[in-house]
Amino acid sequence: MNDPDILKLVKEQEDYLIKMRRYFHMNPELSNKEFETRKTIISELEKMGVEYRLAGSNYKRWKTGKTSSAPLRYGRSSGKGRY
Repeated sequence: MNDPDILKLVKEQEDYLIKMRRYFHMNPELSNKEFETRKTIISELEKMGVEYRLAGSNYKRWKTGKTSSAPLRYGRSSGKGRY
């Protein structure tokens, strides 16, 4: 993929990107307490059909609201590494 292709893709998504940036700026959350931000990102990834997984040992605690972090990984994993 060359630069003109990338620029075309970005231009096609410009309105969506601006909308999401504005949403996040209008709904700020404290550092390491981005619960609604994470929910929104997960929802958007699901709408787009993007594969993702919550990674790390904090996942269960995050689901119950007992921790502020649950790392989000997206895309394909090579099967190597910790996620």
